[in-house]
Amino acid sequence: MERYAVLFASMGQATRGSAGGYLRPARLRDVPRLCAILWSALKEAEVHRIHMPWEDAGVMSRAIRKGMVTVWQEGARAQGFCIRDGQSLHALYVSSAMRRKGVGEHLLKTAQGAATAEGNDLRLYVLAANRGARAFYARMGFHEVAEGHGLGNDEGLADLEMRWSRDGHMGQGEQT
Repeated sequence: MERYAVLFASMGQATRGSAGGYLRPARLRDVPRLCAILWSALKEAEVHRIHMPWEDAGVMSRAIRKGMVTVWQEGARAQGFCIRDGQSLHALYVSSAMRRKGVGEHLLKTAQGAATAEGNDLRLYVLAANRGARAFYARMGFHEVAEGHGLGNDEGLADLEMRWSRDGHMGQGEQT
């Protein structure tokens, strides 16, 4: 949680966006809602859930305890979240009701800002079939750098590694 303490202290309510919500660090009491957002997104994408609900809740709880989870709060409910650790963006999910309202952009810009403050670039893996997510990340400055065959993800589906550089330049040997 320390990693975000300065970032969130400086942001306060100034992180309000077009959706009318705000960013904050996740709390353990958010776990059920964050898992519901995750499971709903997987169902909509027709991706078969691999883990049991309590396993997902355990992973989410550990990430929250480590200060890796940022939440978009709208009214009384969390409506989106991202999980970032150093250079890795592990997850970014937004509730179906809040998609295309700037929530994902706010979450991702916050992750990019925190990474920049730490001197890091970002990388993520996205399912190759998820064209919407790939286009979103490309608009946000990420570049596709490698293809995978599903050996490194839980779903066993083809994926792509995408990278974002804080200085806008691609690393050696990387391509778009």
